[in-house]
Amino acid sequence: MKFFVKSFGCRTNQAELQKWIRNLESRGYRYSSEEKNCRFGIYNTCSLTQKAEGKTCRNLKKHHQQYPDVPCVVTGCTVTRRERKLREEFPDYIFLPNSQKPHLIDSILKYFPNSSNLIFSSIYRSRYFLKIQDGCNFRCSYCVIPSLRGKSRSIPMQTLVAEAKTAAQLGYREVVLTGINLTSYGNELDPRENLLDVIEEISRLDLIRRIRISSLDPRMVNFSFIKKLRGFPKVAQNFHLSFQSGSNRVLRDMKRYLKRSDYFRIMKDFTGFFPRANFGADFIVGFPGEEDRDFMDTMDLARNSGLNYLHIFPFSPMEGTKAFFYSPVSNHIIMKRVRQMRDLNQRLKISYRERMRDTCWDAVVVQERSSGCFVLTDNYLRVRIDRLPGLKKRLIRVKVKGIIDESTCQGEWV
Repeated sequence: MKFFVKSFGCRTNQAELQKWIRNLESRGYRYSSEEKNCRFGIYNTCSLTQKAEGKTCRNLKKHHQQYPDVPCVVTGCTVTRRERKLREEFPDYIFLPNSQKPHLIDSILKYFPNSSNLIFSSIYRSRYFLKIQDGCNFRCSYCVIPSLRGKSRSIPMQTLVAEAKTAAQLGYREVVLTGINLTSYGNELDPRENLLDVIEEISRLDLIRRIRISSLDPRMVNFSFIKKLRGFPKVAQNFHLSFQSGSNRVLRDMKRYLKRSDYFRIMKDFTGFFPRANFGADFIVGFPGEEDRDFMDTMDLARNSGLNYLHIFPFSPMEGTKAFFYSPVSNHIIMKRVRQMRDLNQRLKISYRERMRDTCWDAVVVQERSSGCFVLTDNYLRVRIDRLPGLKKRLIRVKVKGIIDESTCQGEWV
């Protein structure tokens, strides 16, 4: 029995889907990358922003129109927020809010029973996304996710190591650690553990060659953490931090409890221990009350702290957050600032790729085409090389030779 999947939003959603695919394939179900000819589909939805939620709903509506005979199991944050409305619009679909995610496989077995004894092993992703934690104990004034996913909950270490071993046996060589707030891992466990403990345990698996950290909360990153991180050679040379703003006043209103000087210090420590690494950060543009000087502080941080790329989000007021009631910045001003940050992002990305010219990196083959392959390097560069059939998921060595555009480099297999 064939099924398809759709993931929206964070890497945690991708990790959940990857685990569900593996579970279903071990029970005789067969993953398909196409919606047609499938018996059912799985949607893992996102409501981080209004744009993300809208994209999720539009995609559901489009599928319902094109494939009315292929029902879906829909779960995630959008279901938690809009379950009643979604049930009214799609009465033949199955909806599971976040609290019911642990029962998703049972629901599929109930509504779509499968008699096949075959075991499949597809390649949903070339890298294995390992969810180690869910939920968040912080209450940033703009973020609705804690109310949708609950408090921070860590998956026991023994379970994580077992899943990583299985991923290695399936041929995966890179593990991406995901979670809603990775740096809070293990705080509620007894005895307490932390993210570094997870990295240490997975590093001991010989077949796992690279461990990538999906995102770090700067509120829980200090000199000691960065120094210890440097002691794990399997950790990818790519770090992403959730900065959100470079203005002290805006950070205060966001309830982030850090200052721009803290961000500069963190980046100084990181670039000192990882001089060739690729650093990125999230920024929200147009937070309520953001004035020109606040935006200039953010631009200064992005330009002069050592960052190499920016994830830019126009502020999106979400019902259920404190910031929903704050006085908004006009959309015209927001989009003008977004364009400025995007221009800076382009320059930062090209500058970093120029510095990486003629350097060699380990890389995972993530896409195979007749015209060539695309690989993802240790430092998170997308590099096009000549075609290497049959090497998807494999780790190879490549040399960066030039720049195709801000997002892609030209390289060669060495």
